[in-house]
Amino acid sequence: MGQKLKCWKFFNCNEQECPVQRSKELACWLIAGTHCRNEIQGKFLEKIEMCIGCEVFHANIDVEAMEQTLMVVSEQFSEFNRMVQERDRELESISMELAIGLSEVFEALKMISSGNPEISIPETSELELIVKLKHMVNQTAMDLAEIVHLSHEFAMGLAEHFDVLNRVSKGELTARVSGISQVELLNYLKEVTNHTIESVSKEITHRMLTETALRESEERYRAVLETSPDAIMVYDMENKCTYINPAFTTIFGWTSEEVIGKPLNFVPKGNWPETQLMTEKLQAGKSFSRVESRRYTKDGSVLDVSISAAIHVSRDGTSEGSVHILRDITERKRAEEALRKAHDELEQRVEERTAELMILNQQLKREIDERKWTEKELKSSEEKYRSLFNYGPNPLFAVDVESANILDANQSASNTYQYGRNELIGMSFLDLFEPEDAAQLWEELRRHDTDEYIFMTKLRGQRKNRDLFFVNVHASVAKFQELGNRASALSYIIRAVDITRRLQLDAELAQASKMAKLGEMATGIAHELNQPLNVIRVGADFLARMTRRGDKISEEQLLKVSRNMSDQVDRAANIINHLREFGRRSDFKLYPVDINEPIRDAFSMLGQQLRLREIEVNLKLDESLHKVLADKNRLEQIFLNLLTNARDAVEAKAPGTTKKLTITTYEKSSKVVALFSDTGLGMSKEVREKIFEPFFTTKEVGEGTGLGLSISYRLVKDFGGDIEVQSTAEIGTTFKVSFPVCQDEGHTNNNSSSGRGLYDLGM
Repeated sequence: MGQKLKCWKFFNCNEQECPVQRSKELACWLIAGTHCRNEIQGKFLEKIEMCIGCEVFHANIDVEAMEQTLMVVSEQFSEFNRMVQERDRELESISMELAIGLSEVFEALKMISSGNPEISIPETSELELIVKLKHMVNQTAMDLAEIVHLSHEFAMGLAEHFDVLNRVSKGELTARVSGISQVELLNYLKEVTNHTIESVSKEITHRMLTETALRESEERYRAVLETSPDAIMVYDMENKCTYINPAFTTIFGWTSEEVIGKPLNFVPKGNWPETQLMTEKLQAGKSFSRVESRRYTKDGSVLDVSISAAIHVSRDGTSEGSVHILRDITERKRAEEALRKAHDELEQRVEERTAELMILNQQLKREIDERKWTEKELKSSEEKYRSLFNYGPNPLFAVDVESANILDANQSASNTYQYGRNELIGMSFLDLFEPEDAAQLWEELRRHDTDEYIFMTKLRGQRKNRDLFFVNVHASVAKFQELGNRASALSYIIRAVDITRRLQLDAELAQASKMAKLGEMATGIAHELNQPLNVIRVGADFLARMTRRGDKISEEQLLKVSRNMSDQVDRAANIINHLREFGRRSDFKLYPVDINEPIRDAFSMLGQQLRLREIEVNLKLDESLHKVLADKNRLEQIFLNLLTNARDAVEAKAPGTTKKLTITTYEKSSKVVALFSDTGLGMSKEVREKIFEPFFTTKEVGEGTGLGLSISYRLVKDFGGDIEVQSTAEIGTTFKVSFPVCQDEGHTNNNSSSGRGLYDLGM
């Protein structure tokens, strides 16, 4: 054997703390904690790899050193064996706990998938993963139970509403919704439905009474016309006669059969100039009275007549024709002629002239009496219109066209805005509105001509206590008197109609339609939830099978399976959270939205249904679109309505035909456009003209509310957009929805698209 080496000398080691150098032990490889080659070694089995190639090891190894080495190796192998056995016992305990926990989870999932969400398992285990899985299963069961309960409650409640609405549509106005529901929305919907039916019933009764009164009024006026001693005739706007009274036949000789529907030209040639002036005056909308002229009779004789005429205006304000009243003054003319002759013979015929003057005085007295009667009627008419102004059901204002100051206001205006009438007169009409809406209203009034009718919707009015409410404004220009030193001046006559309650009812109806859509999609949502549940089941089956067979599960496999199961639980939770978000009542706040997002969200709820029904879907979404000013939740409601209609139209076609749905988004002319095209049954022209009407549906009773497209139409308009439809029977249908580009994408607005806001109406 060669000379033995001292490692601290061989390596010139200056580490004074090295245990080998301190013990002077030459078998350095048996001693742990050395500083050899500047590396601290651990146990012998870790040291030996380095020591095998060491010259000190080869020089100092001998039988005695080998025995010591083998003893150390044996001891350390025994220790490793004990550690491995302890690790195996721990893994066996973990595997058993995992198998038992997963078995409970698997059984619970089986019961949930079989339709029993009333399951609950104890959330106890020594493994944190099993505790989380059990908690997720219990939460899923609770969420599904809640959905099932709400779906059943909504289905029963909506069925009663649709039955009542169907009976009302058939004329049964006494029908009412009577059911009591634990769901607050259904109770609200019950109140809205019953209130609407009651309002319709009252409106029909009021209309019948009004029509009866109108018929009676028309009969009274017809009696007056028929018994009038003056000849009366009516022309339409094409100068054709539409009516003559009996006095006309008596005076001029023509009967109704001879003149009705025909132009009547009975003007002598010499009287055309004043007749033309009368015609021009009527065409300008002005009336005239007691214009003297001459007219032919049927037998060709000529009568002197006094003519009064006015434009006849229909109930909707349009001109229907001219009304002519012709008084025969032939005798008066003859008397005047005789008077002129008597003037020349005054000295010879004093007594005749006196008699003629008496006749003239009597005629003058009659004319004075007629004028007094006319003035009395005019005063009565003014009082009538003043009464209509003061006691109208809606706020009425007379507003100066130059200063916008209120000149007059009725009692309803005082009640609605909570100002006294004296407070209102003289204040600015614009102070009754939010500043933004006031500026827009004044700009709109100033922009129109004085003879135009102005209508603006959803303006935010404010009462004296600063409470907000919503009005539609109707305005026109007229002359207003009693202005102090000024005899008369132009003013705006403005009617403000409170529409706040109507907007609230519209909001509640939209929410009811949204919840009905959720109930309709319940089956598809169950399919969407089944997929993550099936994945969780497969993972649980794998772990249980491996445990039963006694196969060891590697840490990598366990992490992969548990991660996959956790992802699917997250997916199910996301679906449920999305349903809650979609079903909630949202504030009507406008903010920039990428319309591709609500389209994708709609597919997250309908995608599985479309795949199961083998409907091919092509999404062609432009990712570079500008945003639009809208509400994401309500855009999703619009797109869900369009998608479900397209789905039903495609499904209704015969088996074997192409089932295809294409959604395209693009931008053109500062508009963001979404096209929804299907290869369904298509629509006839008659159906296309009615599809946006409330309660219109082509589906069987109980399969559709008829509200989806009408609500979608209103929401699109609220966002300042347009919706169009093109359809060909048996070919398919395309809906085109477009919105203006949002100029300031950082802008958030509580207002509607028309610039007038809507505080929270619970939509």
